[in-house]
Amino acid sequence: VHQYPTHRRTLPFSLPFDEALRNAVRVEVAGRAVRTLDPARMLVVLCVQLAKDAGEIERSPLIKVCDIAELVARHPALDWDAVARVARREGVQRVVALGLAVAQHLLRTPLPGAAQGHVDALPDREALVRHVEERIFGDDPGPDSRAGLRDPVAWNGAIRERFRDRNRVTVALLQDVLVPNDPEFGLVRLPKPMFAAYRVIRPARLAIKYLGVALGVRSRGS
Repeated sequence: VHQYPTHRRTLPFSLPFDEALRNAVRVEVAGRAVRTLDPARMLVVLCVQLAKDAGEIERSPLIKVCDIAELVARHPALDWDAVARVARREGVQRVVALGLAVAQHLLRTPLPGAAQGHVDALPDREALVRHVEERIFGDDPGPDSRAGLRDPVAWNGAIRERFRDRNRVTVALLQDVLVPNDPEFGLVRLPKPMFAAYRVIRPARLAIKYLGVALGVRSRGS
């Protein structure tokens, strides 16, 4: 069991586990009944895992695509409205469309009209599918490839629809620069009405610190 299904900076994604448990289904494994995600949430998670591997490792496992294809085949009455609802809420509509597109491309997975519409609407679909295919089979980038997609940050930006998810690294860096911390509180004591001034003190302190690093100036004890 993972605390988070993905690395939050390279491909931010979270699934409300309390809700997932309320909607869990029982399956038989080795003669025993166990609880697992319902088919709609399981499909979303499988697509996210495929996208995660395609952005982080050189050889993505083909089994991830097989899992997506098998889930779709085993659930002909899958609630595609529920899939779309979960994917939209978690900001992974393009990720789910990509997972389905890869399964369709590599394994000829038949898709119902509701799913096919999302696949057809996926921006830059051919390049994204090609990238995943290269990661699975270890191919060198071809003439139709997008070399920039091999960067995890660029990959996340290409497969996410929400601004805050596409630019999570930028947002995190801005927070690191602007949100005050213990060094600022220890540097100067400000009354509560002037707390906002710490947002100016922190970038100034960091600028002085890293300027010193660039110039080769070391602080005492370093």
